[in-house]
Amino acid sequence: MSSSTLKRSRSRVLAGIAALTLSTTGLVVLGIGAAAAAPAQVCPHSDGWLKVDLTEDGITSLTLTAPEGMVIVGTCVKAATEIAFTVLEPGQVSVVLETPATNHKGILQAISHYAYRLAPDDIIVE
Repeated sequence: MSSSTLKRSRSRVLAGIAALTLSTTGLVVLGIGAAAAAPAQVCPHSDGWLKVDLTEDGITSLTLTAPEGMVIVGTCVKAATEIAFTVLEPGQVSVVLETPATNHKGILQAISHYAYRLAPDDIIVE
């Protein structure tokens, strides 16, 4: 093989490696972009669910009380990336909602929002 043929072959190999690297890097960047664009999970806010967004920072628990004549039959609490659903059978007049999330140091994370479902207090939930 001549020196010039060897140089051209080496250039083609290097160009191929560069193209593969760019292609792989492009896939990684696209993968990161796709993950960032994924919709965040939230508690339900339709089909009878009443959703409340907290505006005060740092709340890790709160007491929820049903209006007169009603009971709470389901709750959803979101903090950080964690969501916790609870079905209450029988329904309760009052419930304590607590954060379902802690960080990597074990510190409770603030509740961002919660949702709940109500039912008349004369209905027996089975």
